[in-house]
Amino acid sequence: MCTCNGNWIGRTCEENNCRPNPCKNDGTCEEYEDGFMCTCNGNWIGRTCEENNCRPNPCKNDGTCEEYEDGFMCTCNGNWIGRTCEENVCEPNHCKNYGTCKKDAEDFKCTCYGNWIGRTCEENICEPNPCKNDGTCEKYADGFKCTCNGNWIGRTCEKKCDCGSNGICSFNEGYKVCLCDRGFSEKDGKCRECYCGPHGKCSFDDYNKVCSCDRGFSEIDGICKECYCGPHGKCSFDDYNKVCSCDRGFSEIDGICKECYCGPHGKCSFDDYNKVCSCDRGFSEIDGICK
Repeated sequence: MCTCNGNWIGRTCEENNCRPNPCKNDGTCEEYEDGFMCTCNGNWIGRTCEENNCRPNPCKNDGTCEEYEDGFMCTCNGNWIGRTCEENVCEPNHCKNYGTCKKDAEDFKCTCYGNWIGRTCEENICEPNPCKNDGTCEKYADGFKCTCNGNWIGRTCEKKCDCGSNGICSFNEGYKVCLCDRGFSEKDGKCRECYCGPHGKCSFDDYNKVCSCDRGFSEIDGICKECYCGPHGKCSFDDYNKVCSCDRGFSEIDGICKECYCGPHGKCSFDDYNKVCSCDRGFSEIDGICK
């Protein structure tokens, strides 16, 4: 008995149903006892690869054809749809008011411009104008945005920006800002009287008047008045009396903080212009220092 190689068959391996190759269009032939089978390339089908449902190409408008056993399928370009790409989903253009049409799956989608919205750009989100008091409307994200005129604020310019008669109202990044006249400061959205004299700035903190005085001045009776203890001390008033809070190593004499040091273990002061050291327990003053 003969064991045949390749596609040879028969008692003495003398027969080959694949020679010559019965498979057309570069198909590959494989021998069987009762005949042969073709493996077809590309879009060719049939017993001998003689059929091609994609020749000629049934897909219109530059569509790409792909062969199947029971037929073909078209992959359509651009806005073309249908079994053979015969229908343009954007002809006629469904998008109104200069909208741009584009295929979206087997349907269409509109890109709207200006203030137009809706499936076919049929709705103008700014008509009628939702912005009051001569505000300008424009499309913004999924809604609208108002640009307000004058002192009007709010989503639809429905609120007036008013700081009273002693200030100018403006906006900074959407927030109301009161630019108050001299002698006035903002409280509860209005410019209200607030004066600390020519040497201080006045403001409100939780409805209380606050004076921020210039260097060399301190607040008394709501006015910044001269109060100076020199560069080494802070000046304030206590029951109308000037008080100097001197830095470490300084003490007050004649209303000025002057150098006065007794070392780390004592407190220094002046008595009738003489330096006095009050030493800690266990220390005594020697040569002006607590030792």
